[in-house]
Amino acid sequence: MWLQRWQLKRDLERLRPGFVSRFGGLWPDRKNSSSLNQNRPLPWLQSWREQGFVCFPNAVSHADCDDVLQDMSSMLRPGSPGLIERGGITFEVGSQELQPGDKLLDLYAHSPAARKATFSATAATFLTELFEGDALAFQGLSFNQGSVQDLHQDTAYVVVNSPLEFVASWLALEDVKRGSGELRYMPGSHRIEEFLFDGKRRSWNRKKDGDASHQQFLNHLVMQCERKGLREERFLARKGDLFFWHAELVHGGSPITLANSTRKSLVTHFCPARCFPYYAGYSPRAKQRFEHQPGRWFSSKWHSFA
Repeated sequence: MWLQRWQLKRDLERLRPGFVSRFGGLWPDRKNSSSLNQNRPLPWLQSWREQGFVCFPNAVSHADCDDVLQDMSSMLRPGSPGLIERGGITFEVGSQELQPGDKLLDLYAHSPAARKATFSATAATFLTELFEGDALAFQGLSFNQGSVQDLHQDTAYVVVNSPLEFVASWLALEDVKRGSGELRYMPGSHRIEEFLFDGKRRSWNRKKDGDASHQQFLNHLVMQCERKGLREERFLARKGDLFFWHAELVHGGSPITLANSTRKSLVTHFCPARCFPYYAGYSPRAKQRFEHQPGRWFSSKWHSFA
């Protein structure tokens, strides 16, 4: 077993030399990234490299946020093509309200407003600089309430052909109140010791790995953050604020302690357009890409684009 792990590590490092992680990453994840941007100072780079996230206040107008909320409401009506994920199960939208943890999937496939907000001018500029080229939005999650999700890293669930070449964004569609299940995260946690499923993978597969391995992963994150002395922060966003985080940043949803509260938000995962999410091999529809504007692409596992 140890020989197989050593060979795998050697092969990965040979394929992706010069990165902090054996699994590669984006250009700020290179060991010499501080010398790569001397001729192009980027105001977000230090926070991204050291903390694993960057926040852009007022990145999306209130009017554009309201348009997204209107389309989100339309997609929650009976008879709409909307799909909800709850506890790992996907089902068609009914007359019920979204519950804590429910996710409306890929709203952007049917909402021009969501597409506009997803690739706002601020987001498009940041992604072009980070990816050094075109960007693909490939997994959208709309929330009415907090996710109440355990602290985790997206690499366990979001699978791209190059494991660390993706990021996520969180757009506040309303002011976030304390106790409403606000986003929580551990600054600097994108550099903790990696957890490998089956000794070789960053992604979790329930059939292959089982639930016990998943719990070990969650425990590992907490232990590593404690060992490094990292402190949890919560994102008390204002409407229109945009938060981007590294694929390895440890984050989750805070407990909901404020009765009848909402935390309406739009989450999107992005990768360079030269990469592709795992589901692209599942069906002809999943391989389709929709170009919203030059260099700004969308893909959906669930929907064709309206």
